[in-house]
Amino acid sequence: MQGIILAVEIVAIYVIFGPVVLFAIYIIFDKLANRTPELSPVKNQGDEWEDDPALWTQEHVDMYLKKRKLSSTGS
Repeated sequence: MQGIILAVEIVAIYVIFGPVVLFAIYIIFDKLANRTPELSPVKNQGDEWEDDPALWTQEHVDMYLKKRKLSSTGS
């Protein structure tokens, strides 16, 4: 009978403290992920669209094509 009580107590400990431990691990990894950008070189946020064509608006595409056309005809 004591073995069953001991097994129930161990299961209860895992049920109670398991989510707490997993949440603590999640918080630690989240803090580490948030700290990583601070270690990398600071990038000018205003020029982000120049580096990533996926963020371009129609005006950015038109401006790029005009620059490209001027540079190809100017050579």
